[in-house]
Amino acid sequence: MDKRIVELSSDPFSVGLADRPCSLFIDPSTGNTLIDEGEGEDRMNGAVLFPDKGPRFSVAMSDSLGAELHLQCRTFRWVVGSVQEVSKAEEWAALANAFLVSKAGSGGVPASIPSDRAQTGESGAGQPAVNAEATAVPHTNGAPTETNGPGDSHW
Repeated sequence: MDKRIVELSSDPFSVGLADRPCSLFIDPSTGNTLIDEGEGEDRMNGAVLFPDKGPRFSVAMSDSLGAELHLQCRTFRWVVGSVQEVSKAEEWAALANAFLVSKAGSGGVPASIPSDRAQTGESGAGQPAVNAEATAVPHTNGAPTETNGPGDSHW
């Protein structure tokens, strides 16, 4: 399935694929990166990357489609999608990376978990709070994620 990027927005930071208008979103208040690319091979869904984990965007030349926007978090590298306007993608990646660096150390608590409950280890939905030391497991669509509770994927 084609992962062609048709929109790169910086207010707030988000990526729109041809078949998924908001496949990646960076929460302006926490810096958490949320990924929901829809169905298909090489698609990631339900992943949350915290700014403290060091996610970074980059642009790499591609053999067939101009260039690709990549997202790297620790040792894992993910192809967000293909881009035709390389300079625009590079500028977006630099701005997004600077924003993520500014949010690192701010807690990055998901909006669904009230901050007072995150400190006590409760999510408010009968699930444990996000575990920063979760382990990687295969996701249903083949993308590796880290799970902290039923249906939750976090990096």
